[in-house]
Amino acid sequence: MGDSLHQSCLIVTSREKPQEVAALEGDKLPVRCLKLKGLSHTESIKILKDKGFDNSTAEEYKL
Repeated sequence: MGDSLHQSCLIVTSREKPQEVAALEGDKLPVRCLKLKGLSHTESIKILKDKGFDNSTAEEYKL
């Protein structure tokens, strides 16, 4: 994907950056990487509640 000219966008999530991606990454290169941080406990519970899960569900999954 990073070697050819196109208007597409590809999102990849991973715990480790593949070497092939790192080689193509840079401000003037075709690949950009963004490190995402995790959510806090409170933010996680809010998302679950907004999706219709209640506190008993959250406690079941130890959130």
